[in-house]
Amino acid sequence: VPVRVDKVGVRTLTVKAIGTEKSDAVARMVRVVPDGKEFAQADSGSLSAGSVSHTPQFPANAVEGSPLLFLNVYPAFLSQAVEGLDSMLQEPYGCFEQTTSTTWPNVLVLSYMLASGQITPEIQMKAESLISTGYQRLLTFEHPGGGFSWFGTQDPAPYLSVTAFGVMEFADMAKVHDLDDTLIPRTTQWLASQQKPDGSWEGDQTEFFSFHTSALRNTAFVTWSLGTAGYTGPEMGLGLSFIKANLNKEPSDAYTLGIVANALESLCEYERPEIEDKLIDFATSSDNRIRANAVKGLHKYSPKLAESHIAEMVKSQSIALQDSGVYLLRTLRPANLSELLPIAQHSRYATVRLKTLDIMPPTSDEKDFAEMMQKEELEKPDPRRDLILLTFFLGLGIALLLLADPSHKRLLSLFFLIISSVTLLSHEKTRTSIQKTALSMGFISSLAWGNTRLMVLPTLMGLWLTWNNQQLNRLGKIEKAPPQTVYAWFFAIGAIIIHQVTQDELSMTFGLISKLGAEGLRLPQVIADMASRQSRFELAIFAIVSLMTILILKLNVWFPPKSLYENPKKRLFVTTIVCLAVLMLLNLFHFWGLKLQMKISGINSHLAILKQLQP
Repeated sequence: VPVRVDKVGVRTLTVKAIGTEKSDAVARMVRVVPDGKEFAQADSGSLSAGSVSHTPQFPANAVEGSPLLFLNVYPAFLSQAVEGLDSMLQEPYGCFEQTTSTTWPNVLVLSYMLASGQITPEIQMKAESLISTGYQRLLTFEHPGGGFSWFGTQDPAPYLSVTAFGVMEFADMAKVHDLDDTLIPRTTQWLASQQKPDGSWEGDQTEFFSFHTSALRNTAFVTWSLGTAGYTGPEMGLGLSFIKANLNKEPSDAYTLGIVANALESLCEYERPEIEDKLIDFATSSDNRIRANAVKGLHKYSPKLAESHIAEMVKSQSIALQDSGVYLLRTLRPANLSELLPIAQHSRYATVRLKTLDIMPPTSDEKDFAEMMQKEELEKPDPRRDLILLTFFLGLGIALLLLADPSHKRLLSLFFLIISSVTLLSHEKTRTSIQKTALSMGFISSLAWGNTRLMVLPTLMGLWLTWNNQQLNRLGKIEKAPPQTVYAWFFAIGAIIIHQVTQDELSMTFGLISKLGAEGLRLPQVIADMASRQSRFELAIFAIVSLMTILILKLNVWFPPKSLYENPKKRLFVTTIVCLAVLMLLNLFHFWGLKLQMKISGINSHLAILKQLQP
């Protein structure tokens, strides 16, 4: 059937079939192109504030209905650049390298289009299909024992660099595509197992990667890879230690420094408080990229220290440090933003001033938050200082029991308690160091009274070693006590229970007699000797429990694990159990010793002891 077209443009062609019982129709969109030569013209420009008008001009002799006008408005140049991102999607092919060079860009394109809202169902389906194909191809290059290589089992062994490269790819892929739950854990575990005792990853340095000529670069690259995947094993700290120790020993080319900077950057997304000391070291690096990423990571664990580094960078005369400082102002928006932003805006370098234009001044909420954080920073416990003070007060308690004259103990105790009361009344009810120090003095003074001297130990630990700090950290998560603190608490409580269970009325009687003797009561020599023995034992137990508590707290510092894979928590557990067993034996030996001495002296019970007392 001939069809005549009268006008140009997009038209609908409909074909209908009508029958006696059923009918059907098919419609197709048809673009009718004018019979002539096409002329295209494009105009572009920037929109300024206010209204803007532009009048297009069409030729007078144009075919009727052929002129078309398209208008695109982009909020930024980047929007125009990414409009054709879907054209970057490619079909995976080839070996590990070729498959990665097509699949990883597919992952990044899909991730960006989803985040920016530019995706369509058709493009998403196409991208997900290509990613699934690439993922299945990549799995064929895995070796049975773990790790990846260029051609899979055709290669004699997996390669360190290929596996590290794959881990980073899989970490990005997991954000937009379902993976085998065990893939990333088993691959990162294989990478971690390749670490040398000195903390380095050497690889075989014969692979195709050009950077495989340096243990420092390899170590930084694997650390970067593991950090991207969120790995938190002890190998991360050992790797950073190796990087720090060797950074200035090898030639610091830009490539090596860039990989080290990326390794530090990868550690910022996840919470790893155990590497805080390493980040502090890197925060003074001479390379501005390494320094900036270290400060970025440090900001999670010590905001005040990170802010001081940022201030130093912004106020520096170096353009590289100023540039990194402005980058940190933009990404972190630290508490001292209102102070540092004007300094950066008046920098002597034009490029630095330009980069401050997109940094918004702190809002009122941010200012309030900064003030709150500054107040909390003043009250924030310092673990090292608190452990030193705890050790000091335990030593003070031992000295008090050893050296203080009985007639002065009550006066000394009253003095300490008065100081504690005055401190509590003159300060807000917050656990500041001044208050905790005064309270500690009061508790130490109470050692002079009663038979519950060991109770002073958990009281002091309650002041200085928090079991679980319920304050939220900068990541919005509850800060939990480190394992050594938990085991120290467990030991202190266990020590009290053991001491109370193994001490019967006989021990308490001798403890009371010891105090009465100190007040001038005349005692038979045998009873006086046993009372003195009980007093010395209580002092010894307090000193031993105190020293054992400090040992548990500092075990992994004083006696670090000899093996890379030795579990530090297991060592803490075993040490705690051994210390409790030793205490149990000491208490039992003392108890049996008193019983034996009483039997030899002809004393049958604690009531017989009380009858022999002379006023």
